[in-house]
Amino acid sequence: MKRKLTLLLVLLIVASSSLAVLSYNLWKPPAEEVVSPTVMPSLTPTTPTTPEPSLTPAPTEQPTNRTPTELRVFAGAGLMHVLEKHQERFEGENNARVIFNFASADRLYPQIYSGSPCDVFISPDFKWTKKLKADGLLDNDQYWNFT
Repeated sequence: MKRKLTLLLVLLIVASSSLAVLSYNLWKPPAEEVVSPTVMPSLTPTTPTTPEPSLTPAPTEQPTNRTPTELRVFAGAGLMHVLEKHQERFEGENNARVIFNFASADRLYPQIYSGSPCDVFISPDFKWTKKLKADGLLDNDQYWNFT
C-alpha cells in the first residue's frame, strides 16, 4: 500500500511538472523570426517602373482649431452638479460644446416630444426613457441604462 502511494505521488509530481513546462511553452510569446534577405542575381535586365497611383487619398492634416461640436444634454436637475463638474474636461477632450437643459424628467419629456433638439437624455426616472422608446423618439430605438 505504501509503495502504491509513493508511486502515485511520484507520478503526480512528474505529471504536474510536465504540465507546468508545457503551459509555459504554450503561453510564451513566439520569438520574432528574423528573415535575412538574399540577393539573387538577375538574368534579365530590369527596367525602372513608375508606381501606380493610389486609389486612397493621402491623409490630410486636421486643422487644430476646429469648430466644436454642439452636444445638447437634457438631464434631471439633481444631476446638475455632477455633470457641470465634468463638463470642462469632456469639452476639452472631445472638441465639444455641451449645452445643458436641467429640469425634472416630467418637464423634459414634453420638450423632447414637441421637437426640442436633444442629443442625450439623462433621467433619474427610467419610466420617461421607456416612454420615449414607446413613442419612437430614440435614435435607432436604443437606450442605455447607466445604473
